[in-house]
Amino acid sequence: MENQDVITAVLSALRQRSGRTHFIKVKSHAGCLMNERADEAASRGLDPALAIWSADAQPAFIRVRPRAHVREDSAYSALPPDSARNDPLVRAAVSCTERAALLSRGTLLSQVLQAAAETSAPILRALGALASDVTATRCWMKMVTGIYPTASYLHRIGRAVVDTCPHCSKTRETLGHFASICPKFHDARTSAHDQCWAKISAY
Repeated sequence: MENQDVITAVLSALRQRSGRTHFIKVKSHAGCLMNERADEAASRGLDPALAIWSADAQPAFIRVRPRAHVREDSAYSALPPDSARNDPLVRAAVSCTERAALLSRGTLLSQVLQAAAETSAPILRALGALASDVTATRCWMKMVTGIYPTASYLHRIGRAVVDTCPHCSKTRETLGHFASICPKFHDARTSAHDQCWAKISAY
């Protein structure tokens, strides 16, 4: 089915509605001469046999080019030359932008990745493996960027009255306390530890 991502999002929103929903079909571009011509031209452009230039000879007016100040930024020193095709240039720009964002972070994770890029490869591969699991990715990113909703963070942003742990009330609830110290989650930590070692020993 085409546009599955759009249809899924619409169905999800509809399921949350309590009232009646009416659908009205509106034919796009109907009666608008120039829009209909644009549709016809776009359809013709999808046919490789009708292409007016090859993929290796893109006209200058549709080529992607970094601005001068971007070229001068050391974070983008790995960008290919202006003569490169759009695809590799865009991929390199995305990679450089992600690295620049990493360098701007002050978290422990970003410092480790910067200091030991080669030994941090397993961490990056693990992040890539989480790409299909939205919940796990969101949880991971909150932890490494310092915005996981612990009591200390919620107190700092004004969303909690106190910063002490709501489970043991012994100290501030930081991510370290939540994940390693709080007795409330002792059994969960033990279970996670056993699962990790089971996977490690399987290799």
